[in-house]
Amino acid sequence: YAIALSHRSKGDFDKGSALLSTLKLPDSDIDVRMELIYQLIQMGDNSPNTEDFLKLSSQATDVYKAVTAAKVASAKGSQAEAAEKSVIMADAYIAARSWEQALRELDKVGSLDVAPVKVINRTILASLSSGRIKEAEVILTQMNRAKKGDDVTQTMWGYYYMLTHQFTKASDAIKPLVDKNLFPALVLDTYLNLTTGKPAKARQSAAKAIEIAPDSTDSQMLVAYTERDPIASRHAFLNALAFTPNLPEAYALRGLQTTNTTDSRKFETANPLVEYAYKLDPKNSYALMAKAICLLAQKRSLEAQPVVL
Repeated sequence: YAIALSHRSKGDFDKGSALLSTLKLPDSDIDVRMELIYQLIQMGDNSPNTEDFLKLSSQATDVYKAVTAAKVASAKGSQAEAAEKSVIMADAYIAARSWEQALRELDKVGSLDVAPVKVINRTILASLSSGRIKEAEVILTQMNRAKKGDDVTQTMWGYYYMLTHQFTKASDAIKPLVDKNLFPALVLDTYLNLTTGKPAKARQSAAKAIEIAPDSTDSQMLVAYTERDPIASRHAFLNALAFTPNLPEAYALRGLQTTNTTDSRKFETANPLVEYAYKLDPKNSYALMAKAICLLAQKRSLEAQPVVL
């Protein structure tokens, strides 16, 4: 492991990742696997073409599955109560964007009538993120009627409104929480401002969120989206993938950024990135948006129609 870190310090990611790949790790070893993911992503960045980059990203995603399994196994073996174990396992699945598995764990905690607010918030998040918009709306409405919820619940209303293209309502829902510098609200506000053509406001919210939690997937994606320096943006994009290599938003963003260049062969690079994002999660709003924009930019409107609809 120390030798692999030495290779990393020299930028020899091919040597470092090759060495780490040969190690027989216990199932519980998360740190070494995360280092392998980092080196695979960096190695991919140095690869000569998009195909090789995506192959290495796929390898990193396979390693990340083992990381998620280790977190789940750790929760199962802990001394926590059964309900708390399910929440911890759900968090591991949420981090891995495994929404259906997260929902299954959250269902074990109990019905929404008795489940803690933190569990219901996670259920709403997983439902919205997996395309179960109507189910999330029902839960949110029930929470309102029961006068049950907190600031995160209110942020979920904002997320719901954003996904249903009610941008003014989304902004109004989270404004008090943005003023309180609530991290999830700041993340959502950044994307709302980007969507509605307010990049300066997006950068302001992103800066506050990054200050709160700099070493997180969400924060690195905010940098990737809002940073005007393309080198800094790409660095953040790679950092986000090092945290979560199966992140559809990251590949979608990179595909869109490539589409906006003047490179005559840009679609040879953009198309595989966007398709990979869509393959990771066909319901992901950013993957769908990127695919539609990429198709329209190539004057392939007929192919874009089912994606947009």
